[in-house]
Amino acid sequence: MNFYKTKYKNISIDFDGVIHGYSKGRQDGIPYDKPKEGAIESLIELYRMGLNIIIFTSRPESEFQMVEDYIRHYLTDIYKNIPLLVTNKKHACVAYIDDRAIHFTNWKQTMNDTVKQIDDYIKEHAIYGEMFKEDKWLILNF
Repeated sequence: MNFYKTKYKNISIDFDGVIHGYSKGRQDGIPYDKPKEGAIESLIELYRMGLNIIIFTSRPESEFQMVEDYIRHYLTDIYKNIPLLVTNKKHACVAYIDDRAIHFTNWKQTMNDTVKQIDDYIKEHAIYGEMFKEDKWLILNF
């Protein structure tokens, strides 16, 4: 079924960290956590609102079926067969739901938000290796 032609009926939802808990980061490719609280109910509600569900992932195409199977496993019986598109390509959509996205309003605000998000990520994951040493980063003040 090819119904992803109009962006006004499409919503793109990131898989890892938004639907799948992803608490340990990338492992062997198999989703290991239960869905995030409210994720499955929200997918159903978006579908009931008439939206086409696009599951967006950075995973390779070889793992798309695993992602779809994971979601269908948690859907209630009445919704087991809702149409899902799993992809790693950006489609035209009315909205994108992603745990690492930065909302664009203007470049000044976006750059401030980007620097803050990078800093928060480094602190949260205790990443202070070679890649994150201050001399390797261009510090931007807006």
